[in-house]
Amino acid sequence: MSLSHLNCRLNYKFQKKDDRDHTYKTEAHPELTHLQVTSITRKGIVSKKTSKVAPTSYNVTGLPSIIDQGNIGSCVTNAFSYCVSKQTNKSLNLSRLFLYAICRCLDYTSLDMDDGTTVRTACQSIKGYGVCRESVYPYITYKYANLPPRIVFTSSKKFQKFTYTFVNQDLDTFKNCLYNNNTPIIFGFMVYSSFMSLNVANTGIVPNPDTATETLEGGHCMCIVGYNDTTQLFKCANSWGKNWGDAGYCYLPYAYILDPNLASDFCFTQFVY
Repeated sequence: MSLSHLNCRLNYKFQKKDDRDHTYKTEAHPELTHLQVTSITRKGIVSKKTSKVAPTSYNVTGLPSIIDQGNIGSCVTNAFSYCVSKQTNKSLNLSRLFLYAICRCLDYTSLDMDDGTTVRTACQSIKGYGVCRESVYPYITYKYANLPPRIVFTSSKKFQKFTYTFVNQDLDTFKNCLYNNNTPIIFGFMVYSSFMSLNVANTGIVPNPDTATETLEGGHCMCIVGYNDTTQLFKCANSWGKNWGDAGYCYLPYAYILDPNLASDFCFTQFVY
């Protein structure tokens, strides 16, 4: 069993609503039951597209290997690295440490503070500063407090295309987004003591937390990569290594992820390197 679930910092920072965010929401087609209508709002302009109704279960295909964030609170940058690898056909390993450093600078957080970041900040960092490969600036966790050297900034490149869109928190929209885009949804959620249990570490099956009796451990960021209407579970990719959960994956109840008091900041990205 991986020890990351015991050692890592659960310090995801939940972000405030920003009306400038691009948004994605799916609703039923007014006339055709086999279709849905997705509204994408960018800079106040709404575009609509039709798509097939998502099936009752689906898993994103072509996923990369599960990664391990180790003992620092870099869950957001690990989630982004996972998505970049998926969307570049596993050809790019993003430097998680570089992205984590820039995010904390944008958050006005001292680099010697392992204080987490938000999904939006990571998006803004990639937009503004690009990314470099992990081979250029490796993921050595004890160096989290260092500002990357000049050569790393010189080697960083911006994506030819990078967009990020925040996804409305409802089941139809999640299913449509996963199925029709075949890409993970990054999100943040509140971690309660049941998530940190030995049973979850061994099986990946996460119960809906009893917030009245359980201890709030902190915030964390993962990627939704599938769903199943029969089990009422979302499949999620964690960043605690392959020895945790179900080979690095876990399964959260629909009720957990659909509760705005427990989960938020749902985002899907599009990278072209």
